[in-house]
Amino acid sequence: PPPSPPSPPSPPPSPYTCRAGWRESEGRCYQYPWSLGNFASSEQICASSEAGEAPTLAVITSDAQRQTAADVSSGSENRIGLFYNVSTQAYEWVDGTAFVYEARWHQKCSGATCNNRCVRQVSSSHGWKPGQWDDWHCDGNSNFICSYTLPPPPQPPQVVHVMAELVQPPQP
Repeated sequence: PPPSPPSPPSPPPSPYTCRAGWRESEGRCYQYPWSLGNFASSEQICASSEAGEAPTLAVITSDAQRQTAADVSSGSENRIGLFYNVSTQAYEWVDGTAFVYEARWHQKCSGATCNNRCVRQVSSSHGWKPGQWDDWHCDGNSNFICSYTLPPPPQPPQVVHVMAELVQPPQP
């Protein structure tokens, strides 16, 4: 028999779903790259992952996202994209997302003398502080979690119903 024709190429992945190997939670995709790095090198590894729009160290804005990030990681403490800015004495996300959600902390940085300015999240399977956040020094090597935000899906066109008024001709 003649050889089968080649199968058609696979369609490109949808920009509205996470790429293979990433897990979605509330419009953000998470991945555990199985690498070690300090804060700067971890951020570079995330950015070079070629997934989605501008991947960074993980940004977490809800309990559901925190749980997803904890679930994709190994049984260790994993760097996320949250750091303490000594100048402003406030926590900031690497992508500029407002810091409004906080998980339960094992240890938290505060004040102008804070030495451990970067944050790690503990995986779900950790024995004594699962899912908690912990401040840690930025120069130390650590496992880490990456994330990127999915674009919003296109909105269907809005249908506008217009009701025509009946106009009476002027009376003589």
